Amino acid sequence: MASGDAMARGRAFLTQVMGLFAAALFLYAFLHAVISQPAPSGEPGCGDPPTWACFVAIDPLGDLRFANAVDLEWYVGRRTAETAMREAAANSRSMDEWRQRVGLRIGAQIAPLLVDRTPADALRRQVASGQYDEATRSFDEIIASLSTLSANGSAIELVGIGDDLDRLTNARRGQQALAERLSPPLSGLFFWTSPSFSILEVLFWAFFGVSTQLLVHTAESLRRGEFHPPERFAGYTRMMYGPILAVALVIATINGFIRPESFEVRVWTLPLIGFVFGYASRPTARLVD
Repeated sequence: MASGDAMARGRAFLTQVMGLFAAALFLYAFLHAVISQPAPSGEPGCGDPPTWACFVAIDPLGDLRFANAVDLEWYVGRRTAETAMREAAANSRSMDEWRQRVGLRIGAQIAPLLVDRTPADALRRQVASGQYDEATRSFDEIIASLSTLSANGSAIELVGIGDDLDRLTNARRGQQALAERLSPPLSGLFFWTSPSFSILEVLFWAFFGVSTQLLVHTAESLRRGEFHPPERFAGYTRMMYGPILAVALVIATINGFIRPESFEVRVWTLPLIGFVFGYASRPTARLVD
């Protein structure tokens, strides 16, 4: 059993750690309240917190234009970014094929049925410029203006044009939905997520991890009456080296020197990783050794 003096020192140490933890938590909340992190360099409309508009724009034809693949991978993860870019490219190829096919069919199958070809030319321009909803309405008006004999004689071809216009309209909506899926998760609304500020997140959360471990260990030692005063100095040093080691290991993980197999490291997971490295600062130091 520890002596009364040792127990008093243990309680004083516990109070100091609680005070440092509270001060760090206050500073963390204060900095988040007064500092806005820089938005990723990207499209107009990009702000803090970052949304999908920071990384991708939808052009008039419905194709997705990615502003910065590196930023996209940082905020949403490499697998998500690569999957989205592949899907967007495949959708763009299909939409280009449908636009070309509709343009050819308008000239070959609709224009000959019209006395005045102006509506057919306007329809072709709408399709070529990505105005798919307007093109669908124009197509319906042209069909309504045709005589029953003309429409019935070209029914199969006209249905094909209508189907391709529907495909283009739905594909553009699909591209919009795909772009919106690239918004970072809601955790990014609070955590700093820019590359420079995320290191501060790791520092703070590693310190919270070290402090939590010290609080748990010290309180348990006091409960059992087994607190050893020299442990205080080990605790002080851990509060110094724990966050530094956590930052070093997080940077190594981001750059691929450490490759976790069970999960993909993403920007909003960095505070959790920092906390775990801080809480396990002793094993972390042995790992680095």
